[in-house]
Amino acid sequence: MGFYLELNNSSKNLKVHALFSLTVMDRKLGEHVTKEQSCDFGLDYKNVRGWDEFMPPNLLRSTDHGFLEQDKLVIQITLHSSNTLFFSTIENFSTWVSTNAISPIFSYAGCKWYLKIYPEGTGKSRGSSLSVFLANKDNDQMFNPRVSYRVTLLHTEDPNKNVSKFISELGHEFTKDTDWGWKDFISIEELTREGANFVKDDKVNFMVEILSFSAVFKFEIENFSISVSYTHLTLPTKRIV
Repeated sequence: MGFYLELNNSSKNLKVHALFSLTVMDRKLGEHVTKEQSCDFGLDYKNVRGWDEFMPPNLLRSTDHGFLEQDKLVIQITLHSSNTLFFSTIENFSTWVSTNAISPIFSYAGCKWYLKIYPEGTGKSRGSSLSVFLANKDNDQMFNPRVSYRVTLLHTEDPNKNVSKFISELGHEFTKDTDWGWKDFISIEELTREGANFVKDDKVNFMVEILSFSAVFKFEIENFSISVSYTHLTLPTKRIV
């Protein structure tokens, strides 16, 4: 019995290094079968990884075990990934002074993400600093990922003058429609002074680097004996934990 993890990669420039494990639960004996794999997805790498022979079919269907109960299979996927880059441009930057700017949305690991930027700052930093937050949009609540990341304000001429800040540990859990970041990313004076070269043609460029990402998914696949007749089995959107 084979199982595979497929990266749904809508971006041709996305590369993901991932460590993932897949576990099939034995609900009768309280045991499980687990395998782990470390690999790269995207660019010149395959977008499908997994195992041709994850476990013997006779073990899966054995009545001495509880892998299949009432033709339901419970599996758990634990995913850790790192070193993923996204680039984002905020256009018409000067028009966002009185409100917040929203970057183009990018998709990663089943979530939609974007930068929320306050050119005049927010909270106690309003009027003194640019505020930048990474936001999770419309998470389907299958999971709440823990993410560490770096956001970089790109200098238009000298990469050595880029301004970066990062969350170094997996200390923030993103739930639906939440954001996390910095109220004082860079002072407005430093951003806008003559010769600063962060704003060009009324555009500001950011880079988002996912340093590490961790999430656990647990699924119940119903009517498994029917599903396995198909070449590709899509995990349901029903979360059971």
